[in-house]
Amino acid sequence: MIRLEEINKTFNKGEANEVSALKNISLEIKEKEFVMLVGGNGSGKSTLLNVISGKVNAGSGKIFLDNIDVTRFEEYQRSKWIARIFQDPLTGTAPDLSILENFRLASLRTQKKNLSIGTGKKFQEFVKEKIAVLGLGLETRLNRPMNSLSGGQRQALTLVMAIMCEAKVILLDEPSSALDPKTAVLVMQSAEKIIRDYGLTAVLVTHNIKDTLSYGSRIIQMDEGRIMRDMRGYEKSALKAGEVAEWFG
Repeated sequence: MIRLEEINKTFNKGEANEVSALKNISLEIKEKEFVMLVGGNGSGKSTLLNVISGKVNAGSGKIFLDNIDVTRFEEYQRSKWIARIFQDPLTGTAPDLSILENFRLASLRTQKKNLSIGTGKKFQEFVKEKIAVLGLGLETRLNRPMNSLSGGQRQALTLVMAIMCEAKVILLDEPSSALDPKTAVLVMQSAEKIIRDYGLTAVLVTHNIKDTLSYGSRIIQMDEGRIMRDMRGYEKSALKAGEVAEWFG
């Protein structure tokens, strides 16, 4: 589903503060695979997500989504395949619009712009059904503005909005790190359920060792712009928290 071939990315090239963020990254992530991407600050995790999404252009190398070369595609062109969840719960939603209006925007993201989409009762019932899975009771409050909700509620709704279009890939950049522990668990469990139930290919960046071990089918560890470890199956399931902690020095 995602294939990277010899990706390199350097920021501030030729200047005193030059940073080589990605170094010769070659990686294949299969359809429906759930990858936990870990590493210390500055290891290249978020840059890798940004290169896959098109927010940051790769300096060299090739990027394929669904066997299509998207290396030269802009971020909006890759949105056909990709949905993103950010660390800040305030990102990714329109705060002054209602829950229902936000879901309408999400449904329009990869479709031809049709003013009638999302205005009927059928669409409202569809949104209610999707939101009810979260168990937050928000399906009865569709007219509430997004800025009246807690950070955890907004982040959980953003996860559901990611499946309103036909995206096959979801990129999550520390989606629970800004939340209290109880809400963080809810968001992670919701993310896992959505990824599994909708057969999404997922890459989730995290610093949380417990989450690294508890979620996903594969762990990739980065350091100084390189992939240092790539573990799945029994190798992943046999990992202990102390081993992962050692990766961070």
